[in-house]
Amino acid sequence: MDPRLLLVSMQFGKVTHGNGSLLASLAEAAFLTGLERNSDIVQMASYAPLFVNANDRKWNPDAIVFNTWQHYGTPSYWMQTLFCESSGAIVHPITINSSYSGYLAASAITWQDSRNSYLRVKIVNFGPHAVRVGISTT
Repeated sequence: MDPRLLLVSMQFGKVTHGNGSLLASLAEAAFLTGLERNSDIVQMASYAPLFVNANDRKWNPDAIVFNTWQHYGTPSYWMQTLFCESSGAIVHPITINSSYSGYLAASAITWQDSRNSYLRVKIVNFGPHAVRVGISTT
């Protein structure tokens, strides 16, 4: 029997004292690139909790915040949308050659819709420095 994994809940909000931030979403993105590269074993993942009423916060962070007159997605919500757009993709091997490779996470995928084929390379820099990268495909 092939091993299968369902990641039930993930979030990295404690990095930012529970409010969600760009830093937390970068940590989640780095984690998700690893899940994407291991999609033969990881069948699905979910983010929890998803919704929070801004006037009644019992848990932080959440992906979507709402109140009686507005709603908005946190940085984690927008990062998650980037990953869900390419569901059902083919994963390609990727190698990072950089002195900053310890601060970089990456994945490369292709997928198709009814009209086009797409290549998406995701590189997450969670380090303290800007990094110049070059990408080549074969």
